[in-house]
Amino acid sequence: CIDLNLRAGCWYTLTAIPTGGVVLSERDNLQKANPTVFAFDIECTKAPLKFPDADVDSIFMISYMVDGQGYLLLSRHVVGKDVPNFEYTPKPKYPGPFIVINELTEEALIRRFMVEFERAAPQIVVTYNGDFFD
Repeated sequence: CIDLNLRAGCWYTLTAIPTGGVVLSERDNLQKANPTVFAFDIECTKAPLKFPDADVDSIFMISYMVDGQGYLLLSRHVVGKDVPNFEYTPKPKYPGPFIVINELTEEALIRRFMVEFERAAPQIVVTYNGDFFD
């Protein structure tokens, strides 16, 4: 990409060539992409000092953040009562308002997460341990 002067995070116009390939135009277009970033983490029940096992453990919490707004999905099958909205701001430059969504079951939690993911329509997805678990 360096040889062609292509830059990540910029928009370009591509036109297909009937015989194959593409032509890149508007190389000087400096309009920056504004992707939606969706960061999430999944928490499961598990035995002490063990990795979760899908055969016996369940998902009880999924947290995610989109455009500076945090969300916490909880399953009441593990968490005893509804949790209210809260704010977690570890540093002033990282505000963290969280909207809490309490679901009754693990299945409802997973279904809600999928609805919220589709609604956000992210271009970038970030996970915490996503290579091996989430």
